[in-house]
Amino acid sequence: MIDAKKDLHQNLDEIFGWLRRAAADVRSPFRQPVLSTVDANLLPHSRILVLREVSTEGYLIFFTDARTPKVEALRQNPRASLLFWDPRKQVQISMQANGIILEDDARLAGYRARVKGRAQQSYTTSLPPGTAVDAPEAARSCTDFETTNYFTVLEFRPVSLTVLELGPEHLRFKAVKTADGWQANWVVP
Repeated sequence: MIDAKKDLHQNLDEIFGWLRRAAADVRSPFRQPVLSTVDANLLPHSRILVLREVSTEGYLIFFTDARTPKVEALRQNPRASLLFWDPRKQVQISMQANGIILEDDARLAGYRARVKGRAQQSYTTSLPPGTAVDAPEAARSCTDFETTNYFTVLEFRPVSLTVLELGPEHLRFKAVKTADGWQANWVVP
């Protein structure tokens, strides 16, 4: 919970702690945020992703198929929004970030090694995600993960976030990343 008596930087540390724990806890509601991007026609698109890791710098890591429309959208415009919601805590985190498609082969190999079993099928479909097919079975044709896969990693570097806690006394604060670190202020809910 957000603590009005704590320094905002302590609350911010707590928020990133929640996100780090969510990356490891499949039951955490913060593990599956909504990612919103804008395509070449300036149309917004939102989808749910699975949070895989939060780095010590606070960068958020997600795995995806390199052929998805979100990858192309991020190539054209790296600005994105991530929305997290925890119904038990009654906390919403709205984060604006710059999305980067990871190109470091060593880091990609390390993340790729974490993908096991059936999860590999998410990155090996013969047809790109979003391709029209005549029947669902046509979408299930996969390649071998070890020889041909379309696995890639998206890294989101937060530039600002707003945290809202609903309760008897709603609390809200906004934080903006600057060259000197996070600058945070309480704002009216």
